[in-house]
Amino acid sequence: MASTIGHSAAGWAGMWAAGQQRANLPDDVSQWGNAVTRPLRRLAPVALSLALVAGTAAACARGSDPQPVTAGAAPGLPTLPPIRQRAPQRFDADGCSQPSADGRSCASSADQIDAASAAEAPDGTRTLAGFVGRYWSTQPTGALAVLETTVTASASPEGRWRAVGLVRNESAEPVGAVAVHAELVGQDGKLIEAVTGDSLVGSLRSGEPVPFAIAASSAEPSQVVSVRWSAAPAPSGAGASRMLELKTFWTRAAGDQHRLDTPMFTDAPGQPLPLVVYGSVVNQGSGTIASPVVVVAWLDGGGRVVAVRKVAGTNNTGTVSGLEPQGAADFLVSVDAAEASVIPPDQQAIPMMWGTGS
Repeated sequence: MASTIGHSAAGWAGMWAAGQQRANLPDDVSQWGNAVTRPLRRLAPVALSLALVAGTAAACARGSDPQPVTAGAAPGLPTLPPIRQRAPQRFDADGCSQPSADGRSCASSADQIDAASAAEAPDGTRTLAGFVGRYWSTQPTGALAVLETTVTASASPEGRWRAVGLVRNESAEPVGAVAVHAELVGQDGKLIEAVTGDSLVGSLRSGEPVPFAIAASSAEPSQVVSVRWSAAPAPSGAGASRMLELKTFWTRAAGDQHRLDTPMFTDAPGQPLPLVVYGSVVNQGSGTIASPVVVVAWLDGGGRVVAVRKVAGTNNTGTVSGLEPQGAADFLVSVDAAEASVIPPDQQAIPMMWGTGS
């Protein structure tokens, strides 16, 4: 499978927004060794946008399957600032794009790009402030819910039961963070172990799904016959700043043989190649965002989470401690081939993305 640029309903929005200045993107492929066959700046990157707001709410819920969501950009969705505000140099006074010196184009106006970003794509993907991915609900039920059909359970390197998946805030108000509870039930119907873990993203807005990872201290996968899931507000996560726009410049899918040799990441010689998402994160808020991080969850073709990673934003000097308004940092997230091997060969790994800071 060839290298791909991530795509969503906001494809045009990404093409324009990615033209803004950003940190540490090589202009020439020679700086990447033999990793890519052409300069990355010439690829048509798609802006994946990330931002969330803090809040609190009280609600507990049973686990559930992902529910259908309303198509289109529903009122109240946390959209990014308008594309003309983020990339004013790309549009004329009428909102028509100015992609080059060759002339203007109104094939996609600024307003159309903004609408496409927030609308639900055919595969369920939305691009919002603080979120790019599926399973965003515009129909609150008043609860927090583990989306059970997104959960993948496996054995840890120590042989213990573990699971990754999505939990969604289906209440009408934001919550600071979510604690996910799993009661592991054995063959005789008795409780083997009760396990708790927090969501990897705090400050969930109404309708937002976020990833979680949870692990047992003693139970083994062969002992677990069923799991009783629930979720409740957690005390952590308050005060998070989520007004971050994430721009994806390059992804490596399963089967792609382009090798990376960069200051941020180098493929080990002779080893299977990991999945990779490379891009930058931009502060679209009005104040400084401290310690920006990016969370990526990879889904298989059936919508199950198979891996979750969390990385800090970086620049030429290392980890970024803070981003001023319109400041940018790089990120590169990878998951090793062995962990990604649970995805069937005929399916493509689908990344969902979040951004956060303080």
